[in-house]
Amino acid sequence: MSEGTAGREATTEEIAAGTGMTSVEAKEYGWRILRPRQRRAGRTSEGAAVIAGRAGSVAEGEDEEAAAGVSRRAGKAAERAAMGTTAGAAMGTTERAATGTTERPATGMTAGVPGPLERTAKIAKTTEARKTSGLTRAAVARWFQIYLKHRGEILLLLLALVSFFLSFPLGRYGISPLTLLKVLAAKVFPLRHTWPATVETVVFEVRLPRILAAMAVGAALSASGAAYQGMFKNPLVSPDILGASAGAAFGAALAIYYSLNITGIEISAFLFGLLAVLLAYYLSRKIRHDPMLALVLAGILIGTLFTSFTSLIKYLADPYDKLPAITFWLMGSLAAVTPKDILTAIVPMLIGGVPLYLLRWRLNVLSLGDEEAQSLGLETGRLRLLVILCSTLMTAAAVSISGLVGWVGLIVPHLARMIVGPNYKVLLPASIFLGGAYLLLVDDLARTAASVEVPLGILTSLIGAPFFIYLLIRSKRGWG
Repeated sequence: MSEGTAGREATTEEIAAGTGMTSVEAKEYGWRILRPRQRRAGRTSEGAAVIAGRAGSVAEGEDEEAAAGVSRRAGKAAERAAMGTTAGAAMGTTERAATGTTERPATGMTAGVPGPLERTAKIAKTTEARKTSGLTRAAVARWFQIYLKHRGEILLLLLALVSFFLSFPLGRYGISPLTLLKVLAAKVFPLRHTWPATVETVVFEVRLPRILAAMAVGAALSASGAAYQGMFKNPLVSPDILGASAGAAFGAALAIYYSLNITGIEISAFLFGLLAVLLAYYLSRKIRHDPMLALVLAGILIGTLFTSFTSLIKYLADPYDKLPAITFWLMGSLAAVTPKDILTAIVPMLIGGVPLYLLRWRLNVLSLGDEEAQSLGLETGRLRLLVILCSTLMTAAAVSISGLVGWVGLIVPHLARMIVGPNYKVLLPASIFLGGAYLLLVDDLARTAASVEVPLGILTSLIGAPFFIYLLIRSKRGWG
């Protein structure tokens, strides 16, 4: 190829024939490498001809030795030009000969000069890297925005989870955190048992049901209290405003009086709690007054009536057997909770809690008042009845397994409102997380504060009343 193309530019076919490249690679090689070298070689050949002409003039006129020197320089210049045209083609052939292979370069390029395939791959790699980096930054930004929007709920959820795991080692039977982790992990992974069987009994049959019950009761009472406060537009409303707690207390006292078992006591408390609220709602429909005021008054009347019935049962009960049992149940405790009790109570809690959670944004409208809610297209009567039924289901189910536990549904919604604000889209989930964590921590205190277990209702009253006074004095933020 060098001889045939010394005086002109080589064609693509000549380059392909001389180097073994494909037509596309030969065209790229000729355009980028070979033809510029041929042009430079042509200019060098022209310079050599000029030098040769000068050599001829010198030879004619003056000195043959000088002419010979000029001729030698012209010959070297022509030799360099000829070598330049064949250097690129000879390079690939020489490398293949030295390595003993007949394969062509994959990208059809000379050493150090990228070909079209490598440039395309490099561009694609850079583009993919930029796209991946952009997606990563966008994902991080999106998750950070979600965190900023829901940081209150996220922190309360973390508080509930931390309280859940920290409650296992607490109690009279000490369990180290490492042993606790091994026991919990053994339920998932095949670990060798190096701990006594008593540890598993305490963890899974005593403390786990109690922890779950405390979180479920606290969440149910807090959600009910938040819903009632929004519906009645009153920060002093609690889940027992319509007589649910009083009715449940009478049902439990009646069941204990007739020596029913623990399941009968829970069912009786649940049914009488529902009955009390239904009676209050029916009575409010008969009162020709403001519907909300009539409902509150009816709830207070029905609650007082069932409280009087409970006192009558206590007076008639055996003072050595039945009366202490009734009294201790009314004080509230989770000491006798079993896994069966949780499965029985969790069903009505979910039946009441799920609709409230799905309709939580309507509680914002309902808290504005009937006229504003109706102008926005809400049927306030049906929505209020649904809220009452759902809250009553949760309250009656919670009281049936824990006894009377006061102040939870009153102060926890206020705490949640101070953290996340009055918007029920975030207030109701925050009340659920905070209520579960709050009652769990109070129950931990009840188990460890003294040599004997302190009733749960006493501690919630001792903690709740002073704290609520502090909230009333120091809080400057609206409740609704």
